[in-house]
Amino acid sequence: MGESHIYTSADDLRWHVRRDRLPLGAQGTPPVFARLVYCLGYGETALLDGLPHQRNSGTRQFWDLFGRLAGTGRSPRRREHPILEARLQWKIRTLEILRNLGVWVTDASLHAMYAPGGKRVGSRLCQALHQSWWEGYGAQQLSNLGPQKVWIIGKTVADVCDRLAIPYDGWIYQPGAGRSPTRDLTRGWKELLEDVSAF
Repeated sequence: MGESHIYTSADDLRWHVRRDRLPLGAQGTPPVFARLVYCLGYGETALLDGLPHQRNSGTRQFWDLFGRLAGTGRSPRRREHPILEARLQWKIRTLEILRNLGVWVTDASLHAMYAPGGKRVGSRLCQALHQSWWEGYGAQQLSNLGPQKVWIIGKTVADVCDRLAIPYDGWIYQPGAGRSPTRDLTRGWKELLEDVSAF
């Protein structure tokens, strides 16, 4: 579970993913643009039928996390891989591997906690949004899915889950977490990779 998605504005919803530019196996994806890591147009403005007002930078740090879990490596960077189709093939391959492993990331909030550019709502509101998600949706979602393992992405999310008594198996730091002498960014990765490989 991650913290939340990025806020998708009314302006963003005007734009659509040009499915004719997607590889054949991905042309059935939803056409609406959303600032979600699973939207192939998020971070790939060339796939959209227009230009959002807010920068469309995507979340490559989450793609790196996906690549590490799937064994496909670091996500291709535009400057190193300028051909859109090559980047899309990597993303689709990575998602297919994760799907086959039974790995899926969901947000611990139905409402976005971040705006494009990194602006975040306050911590009290974040806690209230997590609690609302858990009580109104999340507990039922996890019960219905019956996951073998639940991992948290981000120490802040793990702390909130502890306060709300939301069960999970482990946590890793948020991708892009800042380095500090007291923070071991490799924490939890060995166990997470072991859990994924056990599927």
